[in-house]
Amino acid sequence: MAKEDFFIYPISFLALAPAATASTVLQIDASADFCWYYGAYSADVAAAGQTASSRVYPLVNILITPTDSNAQFMQSALPLTHLFGNGENPFVLPRMRVFAAQTAVTIQVTNRDAAQTYNLFLSLIGLKRFRV
Repeated sequence: MAKEDFFIYPISFLALAPAATASTVLQIDASADFCWYYGAYSADVAAAGQTASSRVYPLVNILITPTDSNAQFMQSALPLTHLFGNGENPFVLPRMRVFAAQTAVTIQVTNRDAAQTYNLFLSLIGLKRFRV
């Protein structure tokens, strides 16, 4: 039986300018498969202070493509909040998604806002399933 442990893969997009597109590659650890259960995000505008009532809902689209299948998770980029909730209410995936060890996952975001620059932080929350 494989040993499992809670784990979060964090992804940051800092200073995402209006109408800009950015991408990064998340590399899954070679020692363990990753079972993704929840998606959470936080965002701010120039690190401005926030309260529950002034929380930033970024106008950002996201597209995710893992190399283990080379199939995008969605037909086309969709609003971030369709796949990521906030830390108090994370998005629950309808089915756990397992990324095999050493899988590369490309995450692309596009700022749809005409004036706002965002700092965006994503969390893929789940568990590592160590290969023993």
